[in-house]
Amino acid sequence: MDARGCGCATTLARLPKRDRASRPKFTREKTEIARAIFELEFLALHEAESRATIVRVHQLGRQAGRKPIGPRALVSHAKRPKLAARFPVLVTLKLCDGLRTLRAADAHALIASAFALATSDAFRVIEYSIQANHVHFLAEASDERALSRGMNGLTTRIARGLNRLWKRAGRVFRDRYHARILTTPREVRNTLVYTLHNARKHGALGRNPIDEFSSARSFEGWKEAPKGADSTPRLLERARTWLLSIGWRRHGLIAAWELPARSEVAA
Repeated sequence: MDARGCGCATTLARLPKRDRASRPKFTREKTEIARAIFELEFLALHEAESRATIVRVHQLGRQAGRKPIGPRALVSHAKRPKLAARFPVLVTLKLCDGLRTLRAADAHALIASAFALATSDAFRVIEYSIQANHVHFLAEASDERALSRGMNGLTTRIARGLNRLWKRAGRVFRDRYHARILTTPREVRNTLVYTLHNARKHGALGRNPIDEFSSARSFEGWKEAPKGADSTPRLLERARTWLLSIGWRRHGLIAAWELPARSEVAA
């Protein structure tokens, strides 16, 4: 045993000092470097897989829910945003292509009546404007669920009424309604101008200061009441939110010939 021990010692002694001292140290450094590289590669791979998972989840989220109508969605089918009762909403409904114009006395009367019948403590239409193939109106609702329920009932009533009036059957509205929540007094004022003067924007009003196919006749916020205003009793509810009843007036009453800036209100 001593011989073997002496033999090992003799063999080790015969190795160059470079091999005896540096070889084990070099091996440890190499092992540590390899381990560090492995850990970095593992973390990079894990991060890439996490990002791919997030992308897949987002893609599935976009595919979820009710499918768009027609070859492309006109209104996003994402989940509706939360709505607080203090904020009014600008709503737009668009007709399917090929239908008759809404700017007729019988269609106007039907839609205005539907607005009045849809009124409740949770949902109500305040001001509106009817164009040839779409309708704009400002509404108030207690929350997003009340807005959705109110709109479901309203669109069903209007669609059935127009089908009876036009002696037809089938879809009336192109897609789900577009809703924009209004949160500031200036935004509400701009939207009122946009809605009440929308016919002038589309070249359907001419030299008349009041659009007969809107709630402009009974609107109570004119700077100087134009000819034809207040000639009919108000059919719809008055606004209950501060923004739509009082707040917007901080920026001045509305002139009969006023037009909003193009970028201030979405079409």
